[in-house]
Amino acid sequence: MEVFAIDGDRGVPRQIYYEIVSEDNETDSFWVDTVPDDGGNNIGIIYTSVGLDREAEGLVNGLMTLNLSAIEEDSGDDPIHEITTFTQVTITVLDENDEAPYFDQLSYSGSIQENSQNELVVNDITMIVIDP
Repeated sequence: MEVFAIDGDRGVPRQIYYEIVSEDNETDSFWVDTVPDDGGNNIGIIYTSVGLDREAEGLVNGLMTLNLSAIEEDSGDDPIHEITTFTQVTITVLDENDEAPYFDQLSYSGSIQENSQNELVVNDITMIVIDP
């Protein structure tokens, strides 16, 4: 995912770089790299650091929100100072059917008397499905 901040000031050119400053990224699942584009501006590219598993992350509806900062740093002769702005980036982790369903027992057995009534329950079998 690419992000882009614009410096609205005129005059001294400024460099913008990006950082993830979110507590939601405690596991360092994402990182951002600041790279120059063809126009001489810096863009931020957000990458995954690890394989993501929607179920393991415990995400509500697969949504992960990161707080991203864009830091503008003077590149002139004056003492360097920084201006920081923040935005939220919402990333949806899509689900892949990666969890096979399974039964709660390895095998089942049951018995029934001959000539029993129709639609008599012989056994209850439970299947566990993790991926919805």
